[in-house]
Amino acid sequence: MPTPVIECSALAVAPQGAIRAVLKNVSFRLSTGSRAALVGSNGSGKTTLLKTLAGLLPPLDGTALIGGVPVAPANHRIAYLAQRPQVEWHFPVTVERTVLAGRYVHLGWFRRPDATDRGIAASALEQMKLTSLAKRPLHALSGGQQQRVFLARALCQGAKVLLLDEPFTGLDSESRKILEAFLENSPALTVLMATHELTCATPHFDAFLKIQDGTIQPETDNWRERISASS
Repeated sequence: MPTPVIECSALAVAPQGAIRAVLKNVSFRLSTGSRAALVGSNGSGKTTLLKTLAGLLPPLDGTALIGGVPVAPANHRIAYLAQRPQVEWHFPVTVERTVLAGRYVHLGWFRRPDATDRGIAASALEQMKLTSLAKRPLHALSGGQQQRVFLARALCQGAKVLLLDEPFTGLDSESRKILEAFLENSPALTVLMATHELTCATPHFDAFLKIQDGTIQPETDNWRERISASS
């Protein structure tokens, strides 16, 4: 059986600064190309799990593996998009430069982006329908456009695992359609997405992971409907 791209076993994690675990005994596996929706009530631990897989929070117990090895920060194979990325929104950086920053994990300390890197960035901008906005400052974009910029940066990075935290929240209709098309047309990418919008997620996802009481719960016949009704 091939090595799963994401594998958690008896994972326990506490949010930063907390003394008690929010996640307890979390176990699941996702194979390459999986699309998994991570669902649960507010405070259930969805963001905590994504941050752990991104290498931003250390496990208290158990294991979290990406590609068969323990997760670590700054792993170029993993891209994590927070609900509101922590950037200086008024720093004078353009869309193009933000996306090109995805290449720096491959360049080391002294190499500068070359024509190949710029071509990869241009392709990512085109896929996210941002080419016409490439020279705009990042802070001048709408929230949906900014979300597309960070998705383009993940593409430019060449990430194989994409961790998304409520990416549909607050999106305009154009950005929503672009994100849905991206999910449909990236078969080599493994996606784990925290969401409360199951009506958006259901057509695009082949697995659903429900966090409740700090662990992953098995599906029942109607839990998707009950979550949708309460969200």
